[in-house]
Amino acid sequence: MSGRVIVVGLGPAGPDLLTVGAQQVIQSAHVVRLRTSVHPAAALIDAPSYDHLYETLDSFEAVYQAIVDDLVALSAHGDVVYVVPGAPTVAEHTVELLVARDDVVVELLPAMSFLDLSWARLRIDPVERGVQLVDGHRFDDALPLLSGPVLVSQCHNTGVLNDIKLAFVGREPDSATVLHHLGLPDEVVALVPWSDIDSTVEADHLTSLYIDPVPPNTATAVVAFEALVRRLRSECPWDQAQTHESLMRYLIEESFEVVEAVETGQDDGAVASEFGDLFFQIVLHAVIADEVGGFDMVDITESIHNKLVRRHPHVFGHDSADDGPSRLRWEELKAAETSSASLFANLPDLPSLAKAAKLMDKGDAMGFRWPDTSFAAAKVDEELAELRAETHIDGQQRELGDVFLALVGWARSAGIDPDTALRGANRRFIDRLRQLEFNAASDQIALGDLGVEQLLDRWRVAKAAADAGAPLGSGDSTI
Repeated sequence: MSGRVIVVGLGPAGPDLLTVGAQQVIQSAHVVRLRTSVHPAAALIDAPSYDHLYETLDSFEAVYQAIVDDLVALSAHGDVVYVVPGAPTVAEHTVELLVARDDVVVELLPAMSFLDLSWARLRIDPVERGVQLVDGHRFDDALPLLSGPVLVSQCHNTGVLNDIKLAFVGREPDSATVLHHLGLPDEVVALVPWSDIDSTVEADHLTSLYIDPVPPNTATAVVAFEALVRRLRSECPWDQAQTHESLMRYLIEESFEVVEAVETGQDDGAVASEFGDLFFQIVLHAVIADEVGGFDMVDITESIHNKLVRRHPHVFGHDSADDGPSRLRWEELKAAETSSASLFANLPDLPSLAKAAKLMDKGDAMGFRWPDTSFAAAKVDEELAELRAETHIDGQQRELGDVFLALVGWARSAGIDPDTALRGANRRFIDRLRQLEFNAASDQIALGDLGVEQLLDRWRVAKAAADAGAPLGSGDSTI
């Protein structure tokens, strides 16, 4: 037959907040145990505590387990009254462990908790405000999912408060309310600057922290943004009219605008804005699909999460390799996710230059790579010679394609991304042409009226000015 443990609470402060019912149960019990005597109302109770376990065991979890084991053993000989700080159902892990046992009957007596005093001192309705309760020891783990107002309990020393303060990197709250020794003569309820949360009081087991609100974080920002996109789909005619197909051009455009912002060295705000435009496209596709029972943001994030775990066995502990992933290993893992064992299955439909670089990646993974750039350069020369020797247009087209491919191979052999190199050349070409236009307009000359030699002369001047980074139109444009 299972024994019985009756759990009662001491309340959040002094003896005046200990309920009459709890006092009667304690006084009539034959076996009483205190979780700790370090409590303002514990002096009323003449019973052993488990304080010695906190001094002899290595972790809180070990302490809690030892307490539960002892209570279950004692209950085999009769009822045991277990007295905890506050209320049995609030921030009491030993009670959770007791309730989970199937070899003991557990009864919980209601009691006032520190939460009741906290709401009274803060003068708020926690249900109406949607306050979240977090253990200070688990604050880092909980932070990504927190939003709105938060009450942080178990801030039992300055170190816990300091860790909470440092958990916000670059997004610190302006202030927070320190709640200390509520219901006692030295009670403190102080709204303090965020930098002072760990220096306002000498924190102990009767210290909490109220943050209203927690600054936005990744999870809350994404949730709020998805809600915004869903509202646009329901109220904005343009967004309502979009489909996966109609959005393709915007997805491509926004991708290139991100690349442009990064490669041209735009400031962080501008780059973040471009990434935001691209992210909008992703979320809008997810919302459109979810409306008809397709995929959603959860499917997108879980898909890439699981894929990256599979493709990084050296990181997530399911690979014996110690030296990180090789290109061949990466490509093999990708191929294993498809029905084909070929590294060349399911090639993406990229622009030709980017696809050529992708093909070279796969060739590298097979070991087909130039030992150094001299071999790659010789291949370029060979293909150029074949192009010059070809006289038929069809043959020239074929040989020109081989030249392009050889140039991609040379670029990759030199550690250069060919697509990046070409985008840079395009930008420089545009800058030079704009300088040429400006110079001609300043000299009141129509470029179409110039001969080839005159155009080349002006081109050299414009090229020199543009490549030097001079502001548009600076310097002498006169030829």
